[in-house]
Amino acid sequence: VEKIVLLPFYYGFHVGLEVPEEDVYRMLTIIEKNVAQLAKSDPAFSQIAKNMPAMQRAGVASSVNFVPVHPGLAKYMREKGVWDAKWDSRIAKK
Repeated sequence: VEKIVLLPFYYGFHVGLEVPEEDVYRMLTIIEKNVAQLAKSDPAFSQIAKNMPAMQRAGVASSVNFVPVHPGLAKYMREKGVWDAKWDSRIAKK
């Protein structure tokens, strides 16, 4: 091929709207609070141990034009100061 295009992929917990906003928000805050311990048992968590809010922002930025954002993730990101207001229309609705 003449050209190869690489897209970033950010692994995450991709849940549907059947999981309530508050549950996703709580899940994210619990993971953040315990990320050092989680990274000891699963090295994949070391990516978010450095800066979980920044990792969430990078993941959303890479996909926001293609998939909607779970409202629980949006709430978490707003609280952490990493939400971009131009994404407001991309928050998923039931």
